[in-house]
Amino acid sequence: MAGAGLEVRNLAVGAAGGAILTGVNLTAAPGELVAVTGPSGCGKTTLLRTVAGLLDALSGTIHLDGHTPAAFGWPQYRRRVVLVDQQPVLLDRSVEENLKRPFSYQSANGGFPAARARTLLDRLGLEPDRWDQRARALSVGQQQRVCLVRALLLAPALVLLDEPTSALD
Repeated sequence: MAGAGLEVRNLAVGAAGGAILTGVNLTAAPGELVAVTGPSGCGKTTLLRTVAGLLDALSGTIHLDGHTPAAFGWPQYRRRVVLVDQQPVLLDRSVEENLKRPFSYQSANGGFPAARARTLLDRLGLEPDRWDQRARALSVGQQQRVCLVRALLLAPALVLLDEPTSALD
């Protein structure tokens, strides 16, 4: 059984048309930053979506903290792993409402951490007056930061960032 953190062994990812990547091996200890690099179209996003549980692996294994996603159960695994996509996924609502939304689905989470949300937004360079602004009215780079804050507020075991600097302004 794998240890703490993320362990990917002999993973093959792709679609019905065949594998895009094969033989992927990757480990990341808790708190460790790991970058997956390569040219456009080489399969980085497909790999991240597979690790996040959004796509099925063609073969190989994924362990998080020593357990496969199936051992956690998919709903629990999806709570432990958050993917921040390259294209920001936001409701046509305020920044605050976008940050609060995931907490409306969790019953025993202690409520929305508004102070922490404001601190994280500030650290990422979003001014306090953005709190009530429509999230989709922000620049794409600012939208990415809102999505990152939303992910961090959920305190997952693993945060996957797809092209996190592609639209920074």
